[in-house]
Amino acid sequence: MKFRIGFVSNSSTSSFVIIGLMVDHDKLYITKKQRRCGCAVENIESMTYCSKCGKPVMEEAESPIPEITNHKIGGYHVHCINDCHIISIPETYKTDDDYAMNKVEIPENWDEIKENMKSVLEPLGLWDDDKFGVWSGLEGNY
Repeated sequence: MKFRIGFVSNSSTSSFVIIGLMVDHDKLYITKKQRRCGCAVENIESMTYCSKCGKPVMEEAESPIPEITNHKIGGYHVHCINDCHIISIPETYKTDDDYAMNKVEIPENWDEIKENMKSVLEPLGLWDDDKFGVWSGLEGNY
């Protein structure tokens, strides 16, 4: 068995570039009150805490809007990265190499990509012209 003496890091990061739309959390998730305990107790709706288990009877829970299935909406990916929500085209550029420099080509059909995405997201109240673009970031544990 080998032992390592000295500094050991569990640091791992990835950088990325995404073409898409940044969307506020509140527009993608619904907060609902739901039953917290499953105890069979009469008149539990009138209680704040369950008389059987002591837990709060109701709790707030978030769930994605119904249009989001399998982290996609209308064929576009929904990313949650460090509390930012971005709806993107399928092509995402990512590298795990700290020293790599990658050139990202802006697609020639930029206007078409934007209009297609807008046609899907605007009817849902998600579109904002100012929040569409090329987004870059860094995620990971430090």
